[in-house]
Amino acid sequence: MTPCLVSRFPYKFIFKDYTADELMQIALSLLRKDDYVLSADAAALLRKAIADILSEKIKNFGNARWITQLVHNGIIPAMANRLASTPHALTREAYQLIEASDVKRAYEQFNSKTIELKPRRQVGFSA
Repeated sequence: MTPCLVSRFPYKFIFKDYTADELMQIALSLLRKDDYVLSADAAALLRKAIADILSEKIKNFGNARWITQLVHNGIIPAMANRLASTPHALTREAYQLIEASDVKRAYEQFNSKTIELKPRRQVGFSA
């Protein structure tokens, strides 16, 4: 960024990362919005996964973006795959219940050891 352009933006906004409890609330809100319910084991495993990922403090990690991807691109598809392999008819409650195995499979796919976190592109002009 050029020095002239920097002077035109005198404010810098620094956002603190969400806490584990706040990320859990975000996940529950995303799930609740689509009528999904976590089993007790799934909730405990999700809470542990969140705590594990936060303890690593990886550069370029956007934790609200991560929890959204974990839920939408990990947990829900894992649940759908589990249900698709069930040979018998299921109840509405079965289609809404997320099990610990769904969370485990999603976390295996979306933990910091398996995904590459790229820095966000800088907005502005290059020098």
